[in-house]
Amino acid sequence: MSEVPFQGNEEIKAQWVKAEYHTQQLPDYEGNVLIEALPPIMDSAEAYDRLCNMPLYDEKERLLSSELRYNALYRLQHFFQPISQHLDFVNSN
Repeated sequence: MSEVPFQGNEEIKAQWVKAEYHTQQLPDYEGNVLIEALPPIMDSAEAYDRLCNMPLYDEKERLLSSELRYNALYRLQHFFQPISQHLDFVNSN
């Protein structure tokens, strides 16, 4: 990656990443550099696994004080379990 300073009121550093182009299986997408630079299309199982975010859980925490257990609830802010609509969106064109 190379860094290029922004010329303006403030200096902002941008990072440039060299694109990795993938061979397309569909002839409709061949030669389209914007599509070829995207990651390969995921199947539903892979999309579910990559979208899913389960917070840490330890059965022993049930024995902790109510104050500590209350603070552990903040982990649930990061919980995400995809439903069929999410997978439909991932698999739509």
